[in-house]
Amino acid sequence: MRISVIIATFNRCGLLARTLPTVLNQQFPREQYEVIVVVDGSSDGTSVFLHGLKTDRNLRIIEQPNRGQAAAINKGLETAAGDLVLFLDDDILCGPTLLTEHATAERAGNACLAYGPVLLSPEHADPLAADWAHSFCNQFFETTVKNAPERGWYGCMASANSSAPRSVLLSVGGLDESYDRGNDREFGLRLLKAGFCFSWRPGAVVHQIFYKTRSDILKDASDEGIAEVHLCRKHPEYRAHSRVVTMWSEKWWKRLAVRVLVQLPVSLEPLLRPLTWSSARLRTTPQFRRLALGLFAAQQSIVAYRGANKEAGGWGSLRREFGKKLPVLMYHHIGPLRPGADPFLTISPGAFERHLRWLLHHGFTTIRTSDWVAYQRDGKPLPEKPVLLTFDDAFSDTAYYAFPLLQKYRCAGTVFVVTDEIGGANVWDRPLGVSVQPLMTAEEIRHWASQGVEIGAHTCTHRDLRTSSREQVIAELKGSRDHLRELLGTPVMSVAYPYGYLDDSVAEHTREYFDAAFTCDAGLNDLTTDLMHLKRATIVPRYTWLDVRLCVCFGFNPFLLGRIQLGLLRRRLFRM
Repeated sequence: MRISVIIATFNRCGLLARTLPTVLNQQFPREQYEVIVVVDGSSDGTSVFLHGLKTDRNLRIIEQPNRGQAAAINKGLETAAGDLVLFLDDDILCGPTLLTEHATAERAGNACLAYGPVLLSPEHADPLAADWAHSFCNQFFETTVKNAPERGWYGCMASANSSAPRSVLLSVGGLDESYDRGNDREFGLRLLKAGFCFSWRPGAVVHQIFYKTRSDILKDASDEGIAEVHLCRKHPEYRAHSRVVTMWSEKWWKRLAVRVLVQLPVSLEPLLRPLTWSSARLRTTPQFRRLALGLFAAQQSIVAYRGANKEAGGWGSLRREFGKKLPVLMYHHIGPLRPGADPFLTISPGAFERHLRWLLHHGFTTIRTSDWVAYQRDGKPLPEKPVLLTFDDAFSDTAYYAFPLLQKYRCAGTVFVVTDEIGGANVWDRPLGVSVQPLMTAEEIRHWASQGVEIGAHTCTHRDLRTSSREQVIAELKGSRDHLRELLGTPVMSVAYPYGYLDDSVAEHTREYFDAAFTCDAGLNDLTTDLMHLKRATIVPRYTWLDVRLCVCFGFNPFLLGRIQLGLLRRRLFRM
């Protein structure tokens, strides 16, 4: 048999009576498809209706006690006879060519998971709820799908109007029945992690009869908040796309508002209902329609975040799991200011030691790049206040003056090595009029690596990768990684871009050879920060404890930035 259509239903006999005929009356050879309806403990006469239905199509009815949607779909998947499986919901109206669209979908290589648009039918029970659903669907199919069609329905498979080979679906174990909600996304993430991807079929259009009310949607939002925490714990790499995490990247006042709203003993969501109701009554006016949708979205956010907060075990647990921010401090030359050296990038050993003492005194814990990667990818916990210290160029003075201080205070650090100049000098600074300084030798690199200093690459020659050919970029990245791996006998996971310069092409090449890459862009890092675009705060001479505090709080020093901008303004004025 070619296709098995699986529909799970629970107490929606009226809807099923309208939608099922559109599935049965397909312009597709009747002997090549079956329709499996799994009745999940319905008590509204669904079974009687189905058994009394007269049809010449291959309709199979499976009944089970109420165990949830995931269990019902798994039951259908287990008994399906088709090579392909198409998932539909019991509120979906199908066009007569839907099966043909899925049967003829190109499934080359691993792109074997096909899906099409689910649009809303004109019918609705709640006008504002329908407006919300319309705006949601339009945004999804016009932006999300267009930008990343290979990820499917939120990166999920078991949503309506999705199809795949049955063997592929069974190979990842079916849906996780422990999820009351979000089981489709969890299933899709396992499929994506197994190497499969989706193909977009814009012609495979279906329409959903949307009879949910605002109360139904708010209940779904609360369940979604709980499901997000479950999903992120099982698939930590998904966290960067979760609303629970993206909230931590919002402006400070939005984060504060969310914190207050979720920690209050009672929800403020009911207080918005009269405002939403009155605005919805005037929804024929565009301004009031936008206001009503905004208020309704705020209601959903409140209940979703409160659900996530409760499931995580409180605000502190939620922040530890999803809201960690990482300041990265960027040093260059630690040592005495030698004749001709760059005074802007030379930090005295005494100043560096004061920085370490201040960080430790105020509860910061230095971590390694690998710790941050493990937090972002695997969800491994971090200290309460993490900070990462990096040292560019691998000056000999840095090894002589800074690394013993790291040992003294039991701190971690990462040094980035220009591999073609190991034991040489910073020749790339000569065109800038800076005298060259000696760099760490191979013996020093091996010694400090054995003492816990993390070694990263700084390319082979410290050239600007943006202006290099593709072959040169690959040679710089792969060559430096392989050189250090051979020198140390251990993997090398991070690189710092020379001068902090990169573009999209450089970042994608870097992703092939390293787990993390550092720019010179200012700011703090969180779970939404691309590991190929990690930000750092530049540390310059004469920084006081206040300057360091600003760098770890904001990822940059506003005073320094202001002085730089003022200097540029003065130059423009004098030129005039």
